[in-house]
Amino acid sequence: MPKAANIQYFSTPDQPFEVIICQNSTISYPLHNHISVYTVGLVLQGSLLLGVGEQTSLCQAGSAFVLPPYQPHFIKAQAAYSLLTVCIDKQSLEQQPEPTRQRLRQLLDNLKLTKTQKNRLLARLKPPQSDQAQPKGNPALRQAQKQLEKHPESSLSVAELAQAAYLSQYHFIRCFKRAVGLTPHQFQLQNRVRRGQRLLQEKNSIIKVALLTGFYDQSHFDKNFVKMLGLSPSRYRQACRPLSEIATANLKQA
Repeated sequence: MPKAANIQYFSTPDQPFEVIICQNSTISYPLHNHISVYTVGLVLQGSLLLGVGEQTSLCQAGSAFVLPPYQPHFIKAQAAYSLLTVCIDKQSLEQQPEPTRQRLRQLLDNLKLTKTQKNRLLARLKPPQSDQAQPKGNPALRQAQKQLEKHPESSLSVAELAQAAYLSQYHFIRCFKRAVGLTPHQFQLQNRVRRGQRLLQEKNSIIKVALLTGFYDQSHFDKNFVKMLGLSPSRYRQACRPLSEIATANLKQA
């Protein structure tokens, strides 16, 4: 497993933000997307490769980026890097854009970022657009997507989902990936892991979380969790903090 010197997750259930501070990390993240949040990031030290759609860009210290919901992307480490990421609840930003942006400014103030860094992050966060990555055309295809979002623990096979969409299995996988950016299997696994993150924050045992999220056993859950997040479920739980402690974060910057 790639070594990360320090990763912390700051969140509170009634707040529209999750802050992830990843310092001196060599973790690479596979292709994935975020279905319910806008993500803004700022490279604090080092550099990384960010793949978005068909393009891969080198992000160096000071670089900022934004990822809307459903945007497929990956991160590839070249060497150790430090990264600040803020995930912003989609519904909050779309329904109350200015109050949410103001709360984000206050959050960034607590992190003691420079004025230039704050402006770079906020400038990337444009007015929300409609969900461009939503599957279009076949209503059954959209239904399959929603099924894998809301009930990722479901044991429905790709063959069953394809049959419900009146498509061959091969054509269903191709249409789904074109619309969502991931295969149905990839999309289901990432949503299982994300649900696992929420359940771990609620202090459930790891084996219970594994079974509730549809994995065969704890080993299967651990393997997919590490593949997606770069750290084990137990290390993830240790890294979680309430958002009220964000001001104590010690950001090391170039």
